Amino acid sequence: MRGRLLALLGALFGLPRVARPAARGRRHGHYFKGVSHLTEVDVYMVCELFQVNDPSGATQHAIKKLLLPGQRGAGKSRLQDLREARDTLDRRIEILVICTGDGTKQVDSLSTT
Repeated sequence: MRGRLLALLGALFGLPRVARPAARGRRHGHYFKGVSHLTEVDVYMVCELFQVNDPSGATQHAIKKLLLPGQRGAGKSRLQDLREARDTLDRRIEILVICTGDGTKQVDSLSTT
């Protein structure tokens, strides 16, 4: 996981890539996504690559805060961003529990219509 995070941060900040073995057959290969077809990767592309599907946007919002705590130019401290990410995830969990009972059922949409 640490290697994937470093590769991801490298892609976000334009650092040169270090050659790594292909993810195929690799332990935990699902943590690796090919990005050679992209010239740059931002937080939203990371969510797309990893199929973060949350119609509320809460999970994506938390990921944004966790990837760059205190560094997004919003004048928020690292601690404030981390607390806000936690609060956002707590709310997402509340919503899932309300809509699915125990939060374990996979849902594509929480809408009842």
